[in-house]
Amino acid sequence: MLPPSPKFRAFACRLDAWARLEKDYRRPIPMGVRDRLEGVIIDYLRLDEMEQKAPPQTSARDEITATRKAVDALLQRLQSIQSAATDVHSFVRHLIAQRLKLETRWPLSDHIKDLVHALGLLSSVLSELDAKGARDAALAETIGAHIERNGTAVPMPRKTAEKYASAVYKTRMAALEAAGSQQEGDAWRALIRRLRNILKEAGLPAGVSKAPNYPLFRFVSALNEELPRDRRKTGSLADAIYDAIHH
Repeated sequence: MLPPSPKFRAFACRLDAWARLEKDYRRPIPMGVRDRLEGVIIDYLRLDEMEQKAPPQTSARDEITATRKAVDALLQRLQSIQSAATDVHSFVRHLIAQRLKLETRWPLSDHIKDLVHALGLLSSVLSELDAKGARDAALAETIGAHIERNGTAVPMPRKTAEKYASAVYKTRMAALEAAGSQQEGDAWRALIRRLRNILKEAGLPAGVSKAPNYPLFRFVSALNEELPRDRRKTGSLADAIYDAIHH
């Protein structure tokens, strides 16, 4: 866990910061509630820093594309060697067999067959993760598909198939990008929701409105001023709070 910034450590220990928060919130905050709020804010600082330092998802997608191409190229070559497609491939197969025979006494075809199978599975997985591969896979699902027209099943038109494939592709890519990874803005959304829950559980006002100056807005606005400058929320704070709760 990353430590909170020096400024936040000072905020967490000083009573004057809480005095400013309570003044703007217009409510006293019990010590037990303060401790819970501080824990949530420290988590926010850590997660927000992770978001800011995280490499762009485009870098991961580029790596997936490059890996898929390399796997497909190797798979194509191994398939030719496995089947002894030409005299050259047959000779290469023989040379490899001599080397492998020293380590195992299995036939070469078993080794190549297993490797081809494994690479085929890997290629399939990478194709689903790769943007172009995901589009092609979604479009392939429409091959032979039919739709009902005037009570009769007719082949799916090309444009309809492309629209379907596009919708499927976008859904899959969104799910893949979100699976098991923190998305931009998650730290802020978690902060607002957890702050609100703690205040509500303590019986303190924590309603949400699109108009500013309600209690939760006043608390978050005051808190925002106590955070390190590079962790403060910019733009419309009222909209940011409302969106964090409702999206």
